[in-house]
Amino acid sequence: MTVVTSGLTGCFINTLSGLILFQDTLGFGSFGTVYKAHITTGEDTFWSSAVKVVSRCTEDEASDYQNEVGILQRLKSQSQHSHIVGYRGSLIPQEDPRLGLHFFDLALHGSLQDLIKNRVSGLPLDQAWSFFEQILDGLAFLHAKLIFHNDIKPANILLNSPESIQIADFGLATFSENLYDIPTNSSSVTTSFHPPEYFAYEEFQSDDGDLWAATITLVRMVTQERPWSLACDKEDFEYNLFKNGDYSEEYWGQLVEHKDQVLRFLAFEPSDRERPILYVQNKKRYLE
Repeated sequence: MTVVTSGLTGCFINTLSGLILFQDTLGFGSFGTVYKAHITTGEDTFWSSAVKVVSRCTEDEASDYQNEVGILQRLKSQSQHSHIVGYRGSLIPQEDPRLGLHFFDLALHGSLQDLIKNRVSGLPLDQAWSFFEQILDGLAFLHAKLIFHNDIKPANILLNSPESIQIADFGLATFSENLYDIPTNSSSVTTSFHPPEYFAYEEFQSDDGDLWAATITLVRMVTQERPWSLACDKEDFEYNLFKNGDYSEEYWGQLVEHKDQVLRFLAFEPSDRERPILYVQNKKRYLE
């Protein structure tokens, strides 16, 4: 039975690493809950962190926790990347081993989702494109290390400054040397950001899933709306129209000079999709 991870604000857990006081809730979902926390490691030594609290009650949850630890430690062993959230470590508290804790650097300016929701209109195109390129740079780094995020969306993009983003939440990430079939956890993914092949095979080829999701995130930044609920022509009328070239010029025209390029990023067949030049160049550089 899953343990509830919400409602810990004002509570504390005593661990071998120090006393953890949970303060504000920063985010929550099926993955667990993220808190701002105050960690005291000595009489005069303390620091603040974002702490992701997950349940480890079931066998699947314990496996998911260990998978995320493995991904995060693999990332930590690499040089820190400016567009990947800083990871400080994980632990299982002795007083409640049903929980798993992950510690991250605090993003002082919230998430991209917060920024979008708090505006009366979409982001300026130049700002949205800058964030998009930063996401692509972070993905190029991850993919060069054979790590695939699998859940890129505005809620998982943090703002560590008003102009700079970091990719966060690696709960659904996978490490895979098989670039043709990237597995996903179909019970937890945010399907509205997934490409059409996901709905046929529940897997991606190579980096297609993350790049598609990054592009939908760009569109969401500019328009404040997702273009469709599911990229599945059999289940979503709007996507069926888009696939057949019958799309709203008013909606897609908000991308202005980037519209045609973005449409090529969203081609139905993976083999027909254009890959962003910045992504291709940076991935090559990270592979060297």
